[in-house]
Amino acid sequence: PGGAGLRPRIAATCKHLAAYSLETDRFNFSADGIDRTDWEGTYLPAFDACVHAERFLLEHYNASGGGGGGQDRGALGVMCSYNAIDGVPACADPALLKDMLRRDWNFTGLVVSDCWAVDNIHSNHRFVASYEEAVGLALRSGVDLDCGNTFQDFGRLAYDESLLDEDDIDEALSRLFRVLMDLGYFDETDEPDAKSSDDEMEHDQLALEAALQSIVLLKNGINEDEPGPLPLSLAKHKEIALFGPLADNQTVLLGNYHGLPSTIVTPLMGLAKMGVEVAFRQRASVCDFHGESATILVVGLDQSLEAEDQDRTTLLLPVEQRDLIKTISRCSKVRDLPVVLVVVSGGMVDLSRYKNSSDIDAMIHMSYPGQNGGSALAQVLYGAYNPSGKLVGTMYPESYLNEVSLHDMRMRPDGKFPGRTHRYYRGDVIYPFGYGLSYTSFRYAMEFLGGTVKVTVSNSGSMDGSVAVLLFHSAPQAGNEQEPFRSLIGFEKIYVSVGDSQLVSFDVSKRMNPGEAGSHTFRIENESIDVEVL
Repeated sequence: PGGAGLRPRIAATCKHLAAYSLETDRFNFSADGIDRTDWEGTYLPAFDACVHAERFLLEHYNASGGGGGGQDRGALGVMCSYNAIDGVPACADPALLKDMLRRDWNFTGLVVSDCWAVDNIHSNHRFVASYEEAVGLALRSGVDLDCGNTFQDFGRLAYDESLLDEDDIDEALSRLFRVLMDLGYFDETDEPDAKSSDDEMEHDQLALEAALQSIVLLKNGINEDEPGPLPLSLAKHKEIALFGPLADNQTVLLGNYHGLPSTIVTPLMGLAKMGVEVAFRQRASVCDFHGESATILVVGLDQSLEAEDQDRTTLLLPVEQRDLIKTISRCSKVRDLPVVLVVVSGGMVDLSRYKNSSDIDAMIHMSYPGQNGGSALAQVLYGAYNPSGKLVGTMYPESYLNEVSLHDMRMRPDGKFPGRTHRYYRGDVIYPFGYGLSYTSFRYAMEFLGGTVKVTVSNSGSMDGSVAVLLFHSAPQAGNEQEPFRSLIGFEKIYVSVGDSQLVSFDVSKRMNPGEAGSHTFRIENESIDVEVL
């Protein structure tokens, strides 16, 4: 943002509507047989919250998104997906785009196709016999903007063949120009557009803070009763051995769909900035140590393994990385060196062999952490920052791939189908959704008062730190055909000094359905309370 009154001329777009959870066969895949419970409980709520963001923030967090515009203020764009739903392409589905999105949700923004999704209505789905029919159907169904050139190439032909009329065109143009006007593109001003640079110090610090808060400590010590090796100490671990293909790889830290910052700090660079003397070997097939006092392995995935248009076929790390971890960890243990395994990935990875291994003393997971990922990792490793991140997904075992089909969009368990996500999955997991350790210890005392769960969070350990308080709810009928086993219904991150306590309150009154008698369970980590509704 620039001077007073200026605003960036950008709009958020929610994508991809809807039931689009795979990359393989995405251009001709049809999500069939999704029942109403899964639609309303899983696939649609995020879009509802996105286009009604202001109302969502007020209802759930008593907060405002700012900017005015009333309680229905939210994203100004929605992107329809490549896939079909029960045989109807999403970008050609008036029930989805007109009836639900515009009529029921009162959405007045623009609908844009995913890139070439209008083309796919004919070329892949074969839902219509020609491209001009695809254009006419997409426009009449509620698509305003084509990410591609199908509108441009076949729009006139569609008009000449009466597959669309001027009212269809005017309606789409009106919505597009309404968004531009809402963003101020036609305001009279002598001021330039609001601009900023990713080189500004405040943005660099924001990138660092985001990376710090996202790092998840999965393991710290072989036995829970014994102290782990983290955080390391510059006094004891001034010299370390660093291994792994991701230890000095800049581009992997950015994930995909990213800009290019002027500086990207890798783990090797971040450790060096901390004053650590690093002996770096990207790969090693033999033991090669020269007096180092700790071993750090940085492994994981990259865009060659997980990216758009590509689904992974395994939850395991690449075989060469598994071999590297095995060789280096065993060599390190012979020398009595602590071994820290750092895994960088977007999706979850099966880390069961390392969770239970006496050769791995500590383990950290980083999602693609951005331009300051290496600095953030170094600060966590050496205790300049107490980790507070939580896993944003369930870490399944490799065997999970044999239990579910990539093309099965169901959520709830059914027969041999085990269900998906922490809400429904019935099997064993390696680490659950929301898991994450700290260098200190937190205790929770819960009570229920007048529709509110009050939680006293106490830092009973030896290090100040933040903690994400995650409140899960299980309804009286949890686990039956309609109800999930558990749902995350509230969260808040707080900072608690050693010996201090903080009070967090969650309004759960909307979860207490008077017509549903029985016991409601509210849980935070290993603590829970049961509330009876008579």
